[in-house]
Amino acid sequence: MGTDELTGLLLSVVADLTGYPSEMLTMEMELEGDLGIDSIKRVEILSAMQDEVPELPEFDTSVMAELVSMGQIVDYMLSQVNGGVAAPLT
Repeated sequence: MGTDELTGLLLSVVADLTGYPSEMLTMEMELEGDLGIDSIKRVEILSAMQDEVPELPEFDTSVMAELVSMGQIVDYMLSQVNGGVAAPLT
C-alpha cells in the first residue's frame, strides 16, 4: 500500500467517523487541536484503518498517542509496513 492510498483511506475514515467533509481535511491537521479527536475516537480510527487494510501490522499505541497530525500517522503506518523503521516526529 502506497502513500496516496493510505492517505486517501485515512481521510475517508476520519471523515466517516467525525462527520467532517473529506474535502475539508488536510494531512497537516492535528487530530486533537484541529479536529477535536480524543483518544477513544483515535482508537476507532486506527481500528477502522486496520479493518480496511488487514495487512497493516498492529501499531504501538504509545507511539500512536505521540503522533499529532494525520500526516504523521500516515508516515508512521508506512514505516511499519515498509520494515518497521519509525518515521521521525515533526
